[in-house]
Amino acid sequence: MSGSVSGYLPIRTELDPLPTMARLGTDRQIGVPIISAPERPLTFALWSPETRLVPADFNVNIPDPIIPMTPRILIVPLLAFDRDGYRLGYGGGFYDRTIANLSYITTIGFAYSVQECLAVPRDETDQRLDYVVTERETLKIS
Repeated sequence: MSGSVSGYLPIRTELDPLPTMARLGTDRQIGVPIISAPERPLTFALWSPETRLVPADFNVNIPDPIIPMTPRILIVPLLAFDRDGYRLGYGGGFYDRTIANLSYITTIGFAYSVQECLAVPRDETDQRLDYVVTERETLKIS
């Protein structure tokens, strides 16, 4: 896979993608999501390990200054996932709205293997991931 990547700045017990993002950033643009408002898709800002971060709404940090970018690959945090490629997040729907609006994007969920469940509850707005990466395996969702 090639192209710009957006990861995330981990909160709570999310799997930390920052080492992966730093390695990928040697030959491509790396970004992080920005929450602009409730019930809106995410936007994205450039990030590097040296980027200054400041606190923002929703208890997350964001780059300062914000330099917009457009990812082709989206690394997605999650609380739980199933082998059908569905995930549970924190319930805001930000990633589902974003994935639905970006049909060209490849999505990769980052999780611990213990976060796998038999079936994630879902509705018509939930979007499937293309891959799930854990410390044990990489699942390609078909």
